[in-house]
Amino acid sequence: MLEKIIDIIFFVSKDTLKIEPPKIYISNFYYSFIINNEIYINIKQEFKYVLFQALHELRHHYQLLYIMNNTDSKSLRWKEEFNNYNKSNYKNLTIEIDAYKFAYKMIKMLGIKYPLSKEVKEVIKK
Repeated sequence: MLEKIIDIIFFVSKDTLKIEPPKIYISNFYYSFIINNEIYINIKQEFKYVLFQALHELRHHYQLLYIMNNTDSKSLRWKEEFNNYNKSNYKNLTIEIDAYKFAYKMIKMLGIKYPLSKEVKEVIKK
């Protein structure tokens, strides 16, 4: 499963986002996350859930690269949100809305049926 996810992340990075793919590691945590432009994913779930999480974190990787290379209003807002990340308010952060929308769009493009949770549906509607 990990090889397939890495292949998809590589393809989406290069073909869709036009960026160098990040390094991907297996996480022992329940959730997946990004730190220092490296993605850590929990592979103890069904493939489609792991892929969705990996795509979501890939988008955060893209956002961080965007912040480093741009000074427009979007990059300034994203930088502010990363620097002052508030987990209790994540549904209203543009970085999270963007990452969830991106992951869902990619999952649909890959033809994978993905059951969105109520929380994620709320975020994607924004």
